[in-house]
Amino acid sequence: MFKTAEGETLELAPWRMRRLLRLLAEVRRYPAGTPPQALLTDLRQLVARARRTGTPSRRGTARYESRLDSGGACCRACLLARRQAGRLSLVGLSLDRWRAPPSRYEGAAALAELAFESAPRSADVTLQWRRWPNLDAAARGTRGAGVYLFQRGATPVYVGTAASLPARLGVHGWYHARQGSARAGAACHCAPPLTVWTANVASAGERAAVEHAIVRTLANKGFALANDKLRGTVTVGTGLSIRNLVPSGILTGAANDLRYGPGQRFELSR
Repeated sequence: MFKTAEGETLELAPWRMRRLLRLLAEVRRYPAGTPPQALLTDLRQLVARARRTGTPSRRGTARYESRLDSGGACCRACLLARRQAGRLSLVGLSLDRWRAPPSRYEGAAALAELAFESAPRSADVTLQWRRWPNLDAAARGTRGAGVYLFQRGATPVYVGTAASLPARLGVHGWYHARQGSARAGAACHCAPPLTVWTANVASAGERAAVEHAIVRTLANKGFALANDKLRGTVTVGTGLSIRNLVPSGILTGAANDLRYGPGQRFELSR
């Protein structure tokens, strides 16, 4: 357990602690073979100096900021904690790293790789995908909440979720129409048309799990999706069971169902 500057207790799962200690070692440039206790001391100091800076819109989470300055290197941390069963658990950490000029600290920060983990994902759904020839048809024909996938030719290019599929797809349609008008005078590159796939998922939590699982799966199969922030490891919450994960034909010859138990890591190989 870790205490913040304001006396709050943050708990940290052992597997998550190992990951955060590895990140801290990279950012602080510790040499190989540094005792884990030294890293743990740094992590405790980061949390001990952490002060709450706000509560994000997602219920049950809180954001903290901290700064550690020692040994010629400055490290600023942003922490994310989630309240579960009456306790606060540290679930995410990002670190900024500075290199000190010869005289004093100044200049811009060199941003370390963000290590915010996704919230645990849970779902038990069977996706019923529907194909639309374009965004306009999808926006007019869909109803309710769900997930959507854009496919250009045979290649998936984007995955998203929406509490209102017609509204979200309508915004995409407006944006694409403007982009098309801006390119109207340019030479035609004959890009394949955009196909839209939609599937209804009522629960917001399950939509997030489905979106992350699809992005993670397609990224691991070599598709260059635009959803960079969702390519990280998925941690399973109460369970992850998604049947008919992607529309037919996209993952030819590959299994199209996911089943992972509570606490497992969703790590598909290429």
